[in-house]
Amino acid sequence: VYTFTIQALDETGNASSTSKIVEVSTRPVVINEIAWMGTASSSADEWIELRNTTSESVDLAGWKVDGLGTGTTTVVIPSGTLAPDSFFLVGNFASDASAISDAITVDYVTTSVSLVNDGEQLTLKNATDTLIDQTPVGAWAAGENTATKKSMERNSAPGDGTLAGSWHTCVDAGCNDTAYWDAEDANY
Repeated sequence: VYTFTIQALDETGNASSTSKIVEVSTRPVVINEIAWMGTASSSADEWIELRNTTSESVDLAGWKVDGLGTGTTTVVIPSGTLAPDSFFLVGNFASDASAISDAITVDYVTTSVSLVNDGEQLTLKNATDTLIDQTPVGAWAAGENTATKKSMERNSAPGDGTLAGSWHTCVDAGCNDTAYWDAEDANY
């Protein structure tokens, strides 16, 4: 986040008595969590979560995620608003067909979501094709695909998404709860 103070000048160089502080975020939205391995119910039950890091709503119409489909397929979000400090879920299944709790809304459902288990880079771009965020190149930086499925989560302070150190494997026992899943089983 960059903070600027703006003050008006007249033609003779006299500054106004008032100024305005403006904050500009270079990462207003980040890729926050990735279930690249699917869930214990289905390996196709894959999703990503976007997070608004600002105190302003963000219109996601036309935003795209490169690499979210099989190989290099781009998934375009047709519509949706991401409220301040909140989340937007893009998934292969609606929550009533997913292991995700039915109380959680999958904001955009598309059968195009298909992630390579060996890893790939996801790239988030806004509607004007401006690069907003990315994950590391190569193998997934975090997550677990064993009998227990653990998502790849962004650190609380998001940092540079291309760095493996900006991510961790979800291991919090509180995340294996019916607040998030249909049943407490092998999903984190």
